[in-house]
Amino acid sequence: MIKKSTIYWAVLGICLIFLPGNLQAETLYTKKSGVTMTSNASPKSKVVKKLEKGVAVTVLKKSKRYFQVRLKNRTTGWVYRFHLSKKAPRKQSGSSSEGLLSTLGGRSSVAVHESSSNSSIRGMQPATRAYAKSRHINTNHVKALEWMKQFSVSDNELLKFQENGSLGEFSGAGL
Repeated sequence: MIKKSTIYWAVLGICLIFLPGNLQAETLYTKKSGVTMTSNASPKSKVVKKLEKGVAVTVLKKSKRYFQVRLKNRTTGWVYRFHLSKKAPRKQSGSSSEGLLSTLGGRSSVAVHESSSNSSIRGMQPATRAYAKSRHINTNHVKALEWMKQFSVSDNELLKFQENGSLGEFSGAGL
């Protein structure tokens, strides 16, 4: 007859062999600057800290759309899961502004085939302006594009927009 202690040690050994990845805490990185760490799993909770792009966090608990995380300095809080990535973001040179797509949860880098639309968002380059003229693009459309170049939205305005529209971390029931 097999002793209970033998079964116990066999089960423990199997667990240690097949579950080592689960015993280690997962490290994720913030995708953008200004990510809020809150006291509870809600965007309306008290803000514990605002995190910069690329900050490493250790995942303690996962709860639907929020992850409870811990910083290196042992501060804990909740972060909207779509603001986190398994890969550390690349350092970008130039402007610290990440753009609207990044703020809404999109990628912060632009693929080569998307570069023309990215340039359009920032305004028309001389070559693009010449192309628009050669194609007889309506001047009102060109002016509208130039106007968009000057338009900006603050972080607070964007959060209010997301909250009013139930978008991003404000989407879903129970907020």
